[in-house]
Amino acid sequence: MSLTGKNATSLYEKNFNLKSQATVLKKIKQVYKFILGALFALIFLLLAFRQVDFGQLMHTLKSIKSGYVCLAFLVLFINTVFRAMRWKLLLSPIGVSSTGVLLSTLLIGHAGNIIFPAHIGEIIRVYILRNRTTIPASAALATIVTERLIDIVFLLAILFLSVFQFDFPDWVKKSGYLMLVLTAIAAVFIILLKTKTENAFGLLRKLSSFLPEKFQKRILLLASSFISGFVPLKQTADYLAVFVLSLLIWTTHLLSFVFGLIAFSFHLPWIASFVLIVITTISVAFPITPGFVGSYHLLCQFSLSLFGIAKGPALGFALVIHGINTLPFLLIGLALAWREGVNFFLVSKRDSLKDNYSEINKRVLQ
Repeated sequence: MSLTGKNATSLYEKNFNLKSQATVLKKIKQVYKFILGALFALIFLLLAFRQVDFGQLMHTLKSIKSGYVCLAFLVLFINTVFRAMRWKLLLSPIGVSSTGVLLSTLLIGHAGNIIFPAHIGEIIRVYILRNRTTIPASAALATIVTERLIDIVFLLAILFLSVFQFDFPDWVKKSGYLMLVLTAIAAVFIILLKTKTENAFGLLRKLSSFLPEKFQKRILLLASSFISGFVPLKQTADYLAVFVLSLLIWTTHLLSFVFGLIAFSFHLPWIASFVLIVITTISVAFPITPGFVGSYHLLCQFSLSLFGIAKGPALGFALVIHGINTLPFLLIGLALAWREGVNFFLVSKRDSLKDNYSEINKRVLQ
């Protein structure tokens, strides 16, 4: 039975209207998330500025040794270069990409993380890499997840070493234990996904059965994307290189705090940098505000208060260190995004994760 011209037009208009409504709802949802994140940022900033001696704050900012601030930014940029080199190694079994391309992608993704909450920048990285190289999105996603697991292990190692020298608050210790348990579960599940794929997906399907079908399919799709792109490194030397680069990544991160403390003339023991990196990373691990604004400042201020630094100078330190972690990288990332024609607002998770899935992927999603 064929459609008349009038019926066909009516059906087309109906479908078009439905798509338009879905697009509008999606945009409203994105705006809502951004406003909610901005609201949390405002609350955290109010808490950070509460009871601050502004005269003391301004005096602290005027007394900064700018040379050491520049050194802190320099080691942070070197940190990003090391991350690009590590990413290249993790991608090496799937496809070859230049360090320059990966560095550019990382910087654009970092800018995305600064603008949006919930690590949207990682999705932007997948999107860019898929469009600029022959590397499939699933492989990019798998390496990003692997990066996160490696970084959590190193963070936990820093926390473990620091515990012997510093008595962390209970909530920090509990956060560390929680991350340890979640990392162990994730590692075991990744091994199961790779070695017992169908059994692992059956278990995942059961565990997510209480969720709406839409979310269950999304979880299965993400797991499927990850496992189809997860390819182990080929040589033992590559694993060693990943370890060394990860060590350099966290060493440069620590150095940024060391130079920051020197810039503010805070004469604190070496353990202070370890405490700062452990506690402030929590604000990055749980990104509920755009650019970690507010949450980073509050936790940085709290970390320094453990060493007797007053609220005003501690907030000044937080403002400057957060500034060099965000503003220069935001400008560089936006410039690179403009050059590459990347529109952050048009990058969707669904589009970024589309791939030519293997038969195993098709089965697990049925």
